[in-house]
Amino acid sequence: PVGPSPAGPAPAKPAAPPQQRPAGASPAVPQPAKPAAPAARKPAPAQAQAPKQGPQRIPLTPAQQAAVKPELLDCMKVSFAESFATACKEKLLYAGEEQPNAPFQGAVGVITLAGDINWGLVIGIPKQFIPGIAQCFAGFEVEFESSDTVDLVGELANVFVGNFGTRLARTGVKTQLGLPKVLRVTQDDLPSPGRVVLPRMRFKFSKGIFWAMVGAG
Repeated sequence: PVGPSPAGPAPAKPAAPPQQRPAGASPAVPQPAKPAAPAARKPAPAQAQAPKQGPQRIPLTPAQQAAVKPELLDCMKVSFAESFATACKEKLLYAGEEQPNAPFQGAVGVITLAGDINWGLVIGIPKQFIPGIAQCFAGFEVEFESSDTVDLVGELANVFVGNFGTRLARTGVKTQLGLPKVLRVTQDDLPSPGRVVLPRMRFKFSKGIFWAMVGAG
């Protein structure tokens, strides 16, 4: 008997026809891959800021504190700033202290105060700042070697110390002021204002620096 013929391989399915685009349709454009998001930046570490440095302070010794009351020095600083603002129409800034034997060449005005306090006071203007302070105070420059320097420094000393004496009187401190003596000096022949000498107090203005030095005894 003739049996059923063996099963042959199944016929392959016809491939699907390519998908037709509608007429007039643009060909599909491949979209570019989206760029990866940038990694988050770590904030830069904050740099430590150097502390602001104020005017240099030189502590007074017990002998200096006993000879000159610190509150009177504060009164003098305020007085000088007020006098300068009135005479020169400019703000005067306190610029700290320096030692009494610091190098110096310039002009000084020396005044004595006698009464409830007995001080010597030296106001020093470095040579290079004489023209500038003259411009602020008098409205014109003065050369260091000029005879006008003596008048300038003497008048400045009178203005500063006169206002200081007025302030002292308001607080009940009575004192008499001597006439200023003006000298052109270097550190080697700088007059001493007393047996106990305090550090120089420096004052800054737009055209330079000058200082005041107090002594007692």
